[in-house]
Amino acid sequence: MAPTVVHGIMHPNMSIIGIPLARELLGEDYLPEFVILLSFLCIVLSGLMVVNHQRYAATQSPPLRTVVNIFKTPILLGAILGMLFSLLPFQFPPLAENLFSMFEGVCGPLALMALGGSFSFQSLTIKPVVFACLGRLVLVPAAVLSLAILFKINGEQTLLLMLVFICPTALLCQMLSESVSGDP
Repeated sequence: MAPTVVHGIMHPNMSIIGIPLARELLGEDYLPEFVILLSFLCIVLSGLMVVNHQRYAATQSPPLRTVVNIFKTPILLGAILGMLFSLLPFQFPPLAENLFSMFEGVCGPLALMALGGSFSFQSLTIKPVVFACLGRLVLVPAAVLSLAILFKINGEQTLLLMLVFICPTALLCQMLSESVSGDP
């Protein structure tokens, strides 16, 4: 249960919730900075979460298998594909852009439906859920805000950091937990 609690505390839903919030609160000027921060954190957090889950998995994987599993995570694959597509010397036609935008709006609700369909109240243990929620929604934001004040980070950058670390836990946590350590 420990890897799932750590994952629930540390892996925010920053893309789906954070980007619209950043756009609304800070405008388009800070959006590139926020997207760069998200890209970096997606890669780092995805890798750390796979290592976290594999450390507690029933069967220990060799280090090479852990590296392979890191590169197989959907978030990291999406980040790599996004970076590769952004380097292409052409743009997608407007029809394709509109199609991608429609999928963007559907992904969140579909993930919630998949999560709801796999949720079981019989196996729910309240204590880890409460601990993960308190950690994600109270302790992490308090620590990030304290560090921002300690290091005298300006208001806009502090808001960008808070937008990343106040987002609720990503829906992907349940799926990754189930596939890597078997503890959704």
